[in-house]
Amino acid sequence: MDHNEGSFPLLNTVNAPVEQCEFLKNRFLQFLNDYICTDEAAPIGPNGEAQELGPYYVDQLQTLRDRELTTLYINFSHVREYDMLLAQNIEEAYYVLEPFLRQAVYLLVRERLGAYADKDDGTPREFWVSFNNLEHNDRLRELRSAKIGKLSQFVGTVTRTTEVRPELYKGTFRCLLCSTMVAGVEQQFKYTQPAVCPNATCGNRSVWSLSMDESQFVDWQKVKVQESPEEVPAGSLPRTLEVILRGDAVESVRPGDRATFTGALVVVPDVAALTAPGERLQAKLGSQGRNGTGAEGVTGLRAGPARTGVRELSYRLSFLASGCAAAENGSAAVNVRADDSQSTAAEVLASLPLSLRESVRSMRGDPALYERLADSLAPNVWGHRDVKRAVLLMLLGGVPKTTPDGAHLRGDINVAIVGDPACAKSQILKYVSAFLPRAVYTSGKASSAAGLTASVVREPDSGEFCIEAGALMLADSGICCIDEFDKMDPRDAVAIHEAMEQQTLSVAKAGLHATLNARASVLAAANPVGGRYDRS
Repeated sequence: MDHNEGSFPLLNTVNAPVEQCEFLKNRFLQFLNDYICTDEAAPIGPNGEAQELGPYYVDQLQTLRDRELTTLYINFSHVREYDMLLAQNIEEAYYVLEPFLRQAVYLLVRERLGAYADKDDGTPREFWVSFNNLEHNDRLRELRSAKIGKLSQFVGTVTRTTEVRPELYKGTFRCLLCSTMVAGVEQQFKYTQPAVCPNATCGNRSVWSLSMDESQFVDWQKVKVQESPEEVPAGSLPRTLEVILRGDAVESVRPGDRATFTGALVVVPDVAALTAPGERLQAKLGSQGRNGTGAEGVTGLRAGPARTGVRELSYRLSFLASGCAAAENGSAAVNVRADDSQSTAAEVLASLPLSLRESVRSMRGDPALYERLADSLAPNVWGHRDVKRAVLLMLLGGVPKTTPDGAHLRGDINVAIVGDPACAKSQILKYVSAFLPRAVYTSGKASSAAGLTASVVREPDSGEFCIEAGALMLADSGICCIDEFDKMDPRDAVAIHEAMEQQTLSVAKAGLHATLNARASVLAAANPVGGRYDRS
């Protein structure tokens, strides 16, 4: 079958006729109905016989309904395999095609699941599309104006998350002059009213009232993502980008997670800059001079745009994510020090590929397993077997316990490596921070108490205070590697005592009182008193 019949030039964010968008919507719906994944094993019937594979994404709809989700996750390699032209158009004009793709998912759900396509009140349910497994990962600093509106994917570390808020997605407005209702007004990243009243005898353009009951709201969350350390050029500072999550994607990441974000780069108005004071000329007539005499003229001129009497074009880049997932740190990387909300050991073993699962089972009977695991840590460092054994036991951790009276006993182990300079202490710390999914490396000399624990910053958009995670919060359920521990200021070192003993961080700043989780082990490296070991 020729999947590319009906070819036409590639769309882009500027040239996207509705007819071609409708054609691609129908083509995408055909893909959802027809695609069969040949990589999966055939299901087994009740009598033990192999059954025929069904459409891959049609089979996912049952899970969608059972979990009450509204996002259909699409493997983009499946789209490329099915129809390369469809995949290229989605990549080049994703932001324009996204409403049509969501409509195709709605038609598929209505056809296959019937009543689940609508809410209890009869209104259509909003469905979302999330692509993953793109062919190319962009660097965060490569996301510039040329990528606006295109399907992109990048990897970064989450440093801050906001609370989940309702976002006005489609508003219903009532005209205050003639009471005409206007429904389905899409909001373009700011409060957007109808352009003109549809009543021919009215012509209202300015006075509207939002009908909250008939408007549509979706979950909204903004996260701050910092580029990965290995992507930062020499001599440059890590860059950050605001990522907007909607629907089922909210609360899917937390500070410290290294995640892969898929979506489109968008341009949003910089509302904070537009409303900031001092952006315009301030004229004061008849003001008094220093000696009490009248002084006329224009005063209050500021540096920058206000000096010339103009405003900046206040726009900024944000990333509108359709989905996010934990970034892979190698083949089948699993955090062995997972918290209580994650899978059990049996579930983790069952999720591994068959070949890796057999390797894990064969390791159980190895009598020298402990020594071999210790030798595999930092293989570029010769010797130091006792140090490697201690680090291995810290990575595996102990068993947390709760006493009958409710006291919590930590199971994590804190390790301090003390030795002369040039003994490969920093190499061991670098190795641990590089391969563990949730590990943070910092130097004690350049770290402050707020940088290690948590700081309170003001949100530029809302003006409210929020907590920004420090190194120990970012390493929650992981390892915090602190080099040059003996060089740290004693006042800053005291700040981590609570995290090492109670595994919590108490913050009381700027009217915020919170107790935060810091369930991390501290791996510290230090020199002896005086810089070297005293042999006497």
